Amino acid sequence: MKGIRIEAVAKLWSGIVALSPHKGLSASIAILNVDALAKRSDDPKIQQFIAIVSAAVRRDPEALSNNPAKNERPFVSALAWAYFFAYMAIVSIAFASVKLLEIGTQNLGELFAKDSIRNLLKAALPHQSEFIDRNEPNAYHYLLDEIELNLLTELQKILRGEDQDSAGIEQATRIMEMARKLSQERTTAVEGAVAAPPPPEH
Repeated sequence: MKGIRIEAVAKLWSGIVALSPHKGLSASIAILNVDALAKRSDDPKIQQFIAIVSAAVRRDPEALSNNPAKNERPFVSALAWAYFFAYMAIVSIAFASVKLLEIGTQNLGELFAKDSIRNLLKAALPHQSEFIDRNEPNAYHYLLDEIELNLLTELQKILRGEDQDSAGIEQATRIMEMARKLSQERTTAVEGAVAAPPPPEH
């Protein structure tokens, strides 16, 4: 069982590493007024700018839809998986934003279930609630490093054989409850344009 656990931890971390290009894309999107760009998405200059942003990062859709960690949920702690899902949700926002801008979607802001995204991230990082409520989803990039550090800490606990404490289990339950709501509320338009994070199991 220990060997399986070690392999699962390695694959979960490999999943984060595979998302590095998407983290770069998220950094690019974080500094932009995405809604303003969307409203002018039929402008050739805006389209050229979006093409430059998109080409600057070698993102791999497979890292989202077929991430190396996708089958490891049964072998890691509930909180580790919840942090991983929260990380995936943030980088998926950037991927979705760029894809929708590329096809000229002007009502981009209406296609994201913002309240559900906010609730998911507030469950993952309760002390960041004010920042989460105050900012648009593209700015959630600035939470990635903290989520990554929390995930790493949780993976190290797994490797040491530490049991998940009740507080961690409760937090993971809250995160995944919000994740289920986010998956249910994701619109057809966004689903057609992006590779979504792996849906949480019921």
